[in-house]
Amino acid sequence: QHISREIENGTLELLLAQPFKRSTLILSLWTAGGLIIMLIMASALAGSILAILIFHHLTTLNLIHLLQIAANLWLLIYLILSFTLMIAVFSRPGFKAGNLSAVITLVFYLLYFIAQIWDDISFTKPINIFHYFQPQNVMMGKGNIGRDIMVLAGAVLICFGISFRQFERRDIP
Repeated sequence: QHISREIENGTLELLLAQPFKRSTLILSLWTAGGLIIMLIMASALAGSILAILIFHHLTTLNLIHLLQIAANLWLLIYLILSFTLMIAVFSRPGFKAGNLSAVITLVFYLLYFIAQIWDDISFTKPINIFHYFQPQNVMMGKGNIGRDIMVLAGAVLICFGISFRQFERRDIP
C-alpha cells in the first residue's frame, strides 16, 4: 500500500527526485518489512518458550522445533509481504494491493484446506504456500523442514527480484 499510495499522492515522484537510487527505496521497504516480521516472530517465539518453561519442561528438541517453526512462519509471512510488494509495484496508482494480497492469501488457504479433504484437487498442494508451513509435522519430527524453508525462501527471493526489476523500470506518473 505504501508504494501505490505514494504514487497516488505524488510524493513518490518527489522522493525519487532525491539523490538516491530506486533500488535503495525498494530494498529498504522490503528489508524493513522483513525485520518487523522478524521482531514479531521473535516475540512470539519468546512467549512460546516462556510458556513451556512455566507450564512444562523445555527440552532441546522442543527448542529446536520451535526455532524451525518460527523460521518457517517468518518465511511464510515474508512471502506474503513479498508478493504484496510485487502487486504494488505492478499496480496503478490508488490500487489496493493489500486487499488483493489478502484475497490471494485467503484463496491459497482455502484451497489448501479443501485439498486436504478432497483428493481430486490434491495436485494443487505443491503450488500452495501453506503446504510448506506445517508446524504440527515439525513438532512431531515429521515432514521436511529443510525443503519447506528452501521453497519459501526461493519464492520470497523470486517475488522480490520481480518487484525490484519492475520498480527499476517503472515510470512513475
